[in-house]
Amino acid sequence: MLLSPFVTALRTLTIIPVPGKDTERFHRALLFFPLVGGVLGLFHLLIFRLLSLSTELIPLSGVILCITNYLLSGALHLDGFADTADAFGTVRSREKTLQILKDCHLGTYGVASVVFLILWRVTLYQSLAEESKLIWLVPCLAFSRIIQGFLLCTLPYARDKSGKAFIFCGKPVYAIFLFLEMIVIGILVYFYSDLKSLIPLMVGLLFITPAICLYLYRVKGITGDGVGACSELFELGFLTATMVIL
Repeated sequence: MLLSPFVTALRTLTIIPVPGKDTERFHRALLFFPLVGGVLGLFHLLIFRLLSLSTELIPLSGVILCITNYLLSGALHLDGFADTADAFGTVRSREKTLQILKDCHLGTYGVASVVFLILWRVTLYQSLAEESKLIWLVPCLAFSRIIQGFLLCTLPYARDKSGKAFIFCGKPVYAIFLFLEMIVIGILVYFYSDLKSLIPLMVGLLFITPAICLYLYRVKGITGDGVGACSELFELGFLTATMVIL
């Protein structure tokens, strides 16, 4: 059924309760990840529109939008970013690194990274809101979800089949469809603005490159935490470039 992969994607990436049955092949949901990202971006715009009705709330836009982002996503990717910081904060063996990635407790590096990430995101949201650039959250969140699917389809999985993200590891052919989705969104962005509007995408990809290399070097593959960390890094790079360049 066509709707079941979308239902799975929505349940995986958000806390939004939706009726329906999950797809039997979870990797099919990857093709609907960008759609969920776009929906999340539009929801951010709706929240800001409501905030704009009260001038007293506008200075709090950055904080409220950041809270909205992590509430809707269940802070799933933020947790992956924190676990990644803890695991790769010092040099350890592959087995120890994977063990720390699986640990639900936060260490010093994890806490520091969360504080840094939230402050950066709040600053970005506030600046984008003041400069009427929040519309760029829509392609940003759509692109970041494409990146998630692309990583799960193309990189080796570092854990055995017991890993939570393993069920989403699809065939490499799915990466072709995800790449086509990226091209379509890129074309829409280009026609909405100009060629310069594609620079944030390039910057976002540069931001995740060190993390991908680190995962491949240290644990010989990607994990769910790695996907979440790359998603956060991509969004920071994309939105920072949007604020500076566009």
